[in-house]
Amino acid sequence: MDNKKEEQQQKQQQYNNNQFIKGAFLTLKAAGLTDPSDDEKYSNLNGNVMRSQGLLMIFSLFWARMWEVGNFPIPTKNRWLYYGGCVFLPSIFHVGYISILRVSGHEAYKSLRFLNPKINEDQQQEKQQLLQKLKIRPKQALLRKIYNIDYNFKKDIIDQALILYFPGPNSYTGEDIIEFHLHGSKAIQNKMLQQLSQINNYRLADPGEFTQRALLNEKLDLYEVEALSDVLSSETEYQRLFSSAQFLGQNKQVYSSWKQKISLNMAYIEALIDFEETEADIENNTLQLVHENVLEICKEMEVALQFNNISEIVKEGIKITIIGSPNAGKSSLLNILSKRDAAIISNIPGTTRDIVQVDYNIDGIYCKLYDTAGLRESIDIIENEGIKKALKQAQESHVIIELIDGEIIDQFEIRENKLVFFLQPQQDKINFNSTQNDNKIHFRFINKLDILDEKIQNLINLNNQEKNVKKLQIYIKEEDGKEIPIDNILSTKFDFTLLNFTQTLKSKIQQTFYSFQNGCNNDISQQQQIEQQSLIANQRQRNEVDQCLQNLKNFLEYIEQRDKNTEFIDVVICAEYLRSALYHIGKIQGRVDNEDSNNNQQYAQTEKERKLKSQNCDPNQEKKLVIFDNTYIKQNYKESLVRDYFDDRPCEYQIKHMSEQNKNFFLKWVFSPHQINYSSFKEGQQLVNHIQKLETIQDKSLMVETLENFDKFNKLNNQQTHINSSQFLPETYTINLQSQNFSDKEKQFFDIQDKGLWISKPTNQFGGQGIQIIRDLHHMQEQLKSTKLKDYKNASQLYKIDKNQKIVLQKYIENPMLIEGKKFDIRSYVFIASTKPKYVALYHDGFIRRALHNYTLDTQKGIDDKQIHLTNVFTQSKDSNYKEKQNSLMMSQDEFYNYFVNQAGFTDQQYQNVQKQIREISAYIIAGAQRTLTNKKGYFQVLGFDFMLDENLKVYLIEINKSPSWQILNEKQQFKKEMLHSFIDLVMDLFENEQNANLDKYKNHPSFDLIVNEYENYYAYKDEKQ
Repeated sequence: MDNKKEEQQQKQQQYNNNQFIKGAFLTLKAAGLTDPSDDEKYSNLNGNVMRSQGLLMIFSLFWARMWEVGNFPIPTKNRWLYYGGCVFLPSIFHVGYISILRVSGHEAYKSLRFLNPKINEDQQQEKQQLLQKLKIRPKQALLRKIYNIDYNFKKDIIDQALILYFPGPNSYTGEDIIEFHLHGSKAIQNKMLQQLSQINNYRLADPGEFTQRALLNEKLDLYEVEALSDVLSSETEYQRLFSSAQFLGQNKQVYSSWKQKISLNMAYIEALIDFEETEADIENNTLQLVHENVLEICKEMEVALQFNNISEIVKEGIKITIIGSPNAGKSSLLNILSKRDAAIISNIPGTTRDIVQVDYNIDGIYCKLYDTAGLRESIDIIENEGIKKALKQAQESHVIIELIDGEIIDQFEIRENKLVFFLQPQQDKINFNSTQNDNKIHFRFINKLDILDEKIQNLINLNNQEKNVKKLQIYIKEEDGKEIPIDNILSTKFDFTLLNFTQTLKSKIQQTFYSFQNGCNNDISQQQQIEQQSLIANQRQRNEVDQCLQNLKNFLEYIEQRDKNTEFIDVVICAEYLRSALYHIGKIQGRVDNEDSNNNQQYAQTEKERKLKSQNCDPNQEKKLVIFDNTYIKQNYKESLVRDYFDDRPCEYQIKHMSEQNKNFFLKWVFSPHQINYSSFKEGQQLVNHIQKLETIQDKSLMVETLENFDKFNKLNNQQTHINSSQFLPETYTINLQSQNFSDKEKQFFDIQDKGLWISKPTNQFGGQGIQIIRDLHHMQEQLKSTKLKDYKNASQLYKIDKNQKIVLQKYIENPMLIEGKKFDIRSYVFIASTKPKYVALYHDGFIRRALHNYTLDTQKGIDDKQIHLTNVFTQSKDSNYKEKQNSLMMSQDEFYNYFVNQAGFTDQQYQNVQKQIREISAYIIAGAQRTLTNKKGYFQVLGFDFMLDENLKVYLIEINKSPSWQILNEKQQFKKEMLHSFIDLVMDLFENEQNANLDKYKNHPSFDLIVNEYENYYAYKDEKQ
């Protein structure tokens, strides 16, 4: 019994399927969307064909032809406001077979109540409930009756139509879309619009709003929107080819590829930066790789730009201007080519006075033909104005057709394969000389062949025949004897001359503007050449590619220049050039990275809050001008934290960006010292956040030299100090490989006989790059000596050495203090709040970085493993487990204190002694550099000092970073914002109040210690004030 019932249900389902598919097909057929050949294909459908299969077959035909009758919205520019609600859009109003009406929005389903007269707006129904009740399924066409919902006509049927439902986000707009495929009656269209307008929150869509919503919902990007507009407006074959290449071809992938390549190379640069050391030089191999990659991208962009504005020419049309003397036949030629009476024809000279423009299609090439006033000397003011416009139009055109009146030919002569015409003297002649331009074509034709000698007509007829290989060369000879070549002779009365004229015109245009037609590159197909030439579709895209290319070239130039001069390479500047290039290439597609978007939103919110706060300011209060680098304000953590400080004080400070350059600033905060013009700096009136000549303590070799000289100075002057550089710097030597001469210090190094470990550090690299653990000092000495002497034959190349640099060698600290078996370093922050007089503070808070691997020197592998010996993030991040463990590798200052006292077994007094050593070392270093640092009021800077401890709690300096990172990676670095604001408070107080500043409050400050006070001659490393 059950089987029989199931069989009966299956038969009913098959019957329903057949009826459904038959109804859908007949509807399409009635709408004129099928061909006779389709009948047989669909008449064979039987009950075994699933509904979805049948619909797919039918609507593959339907969608292929929909473009011919539908009205896809053309995007409008500068309409970026999202209106919300539901919008509906009808196809163009005309009497036709079918009219498509689309509804888009999260409440689009409400329009389906027209399918059931028993449903009205008062009966609120959930979306899924209504869809289920009406048996509406996603992406399936249903044949349904549409009812009038007016009270007086509840049983009135408006139309029977196909209904399609596309649920968001898998729809054109990214929202729910309901489509009504109606019969193309104006009355039906008007009635449906009237019904839709009665639904709450429904309105007629603005021009281009469907595409606008697709853009906002990221269904299309900006490049695709512009390409779609070109597709819809294309009229000729070449316009179709170019716009299709932009919209459906590989062009979008080219931009995505450029973006991906630039992102990858920027990642290479940033990967070389210790996240805690934002200004670090780049390893040579990686720098060379990025340089090569960027150079390749530049070449690709230059190829795209070399086609100039071909896409725009294809879209806007090739401008062809016809010029010549009065009555040369210009207007007649225009009318014949355009196949209509566009210009007035008359035997009276000067009839055409204004420019007449018509569209002209040469086998798929869109052209604009311009008829102009005849060129002659005239006393008529209006005619002269027309002549000026004619000359200007000719200069602005791509193609110039100069017609010479056959009536002014005086005589001719034939010389073998050469035909020369002699012209009658013309008193009122105006000579036209076109601007020399590689992409401007200038034709010269003699017109009115029909009035010339019959012998000439026969010659020209023979010359125009394709089988005639030996073509006749035609010239006109002017009064001065100069022979000017002529392209051909034509007549508007002889079809063969007009055919030859259009073929010549087309061939030359293709050769000049459509190089793919000439087989300019036989290695790629015509489609690939079209995609290549249509890549840049308009001026906006060209500007962005130009800007991107310029930033990439700036990157290359910066690298090459610094490399040539062996100067430090500022990795931040390198990354910024690539970041700016990435920004401009992203603008082509209208897609900004989430990080940039979030920063922009935060920036806008900050501006809003600042304006609200400013409303309570005294309008007479003078504000100090603070200038930021507007590029970094959104992308760099330090500038963002600084910006917060000034945003909280809108009554005191006015903020501008570098693009709004003003020399009369109060404070300038920029990312790199290269952005500061120190020569125009106004001492005592302005503040800048970079100090000149910091290399004396930031460069490894210069720092050692500076501190050793300071040691000698203190000894000679009997300075009472209990500290010198040898106490916090291990035994250190600098070897200059650029010189073949040996200094006394270098001689000392080569005489050392030591079996312990040493460490070598290149002076031109940071973040642990280039560092080597030296396990065989003798081999290193031998290799360095041979390198200095340029003798490489007998040297054992055990270690990697850059032959054109300085190398710092230090005795390795083999007994470091460990945390749970691992090495660590301590990051401290030093404020140079003023350089004249010098005030320096050490912030209390900091953090500790640990190594991933346990410390060991027992094996050769342990000695060679940098992730045992170097604790910086750059080195540690190369381990595959780093991301998983990075948070556990960092300790806050409080966590370190707890470990130090509660787990390591040390006392609070010992911890305080470690902090005292750090204060004294920091003060000693600043004092040692005091004579070399800029001695001008207005400079300030924050430095990062890295220290380590041995097992006896002796503190050693590892290195100094002059541009520490302000990125807050986790909760252990939350102190950075408060620290930076405390620093700015100190800078402002010292700068504005100078001697009147209340220094007592800084001597016992809860957040930092004042370690240098030049005004009171206080230095933390001294035994007492001197």
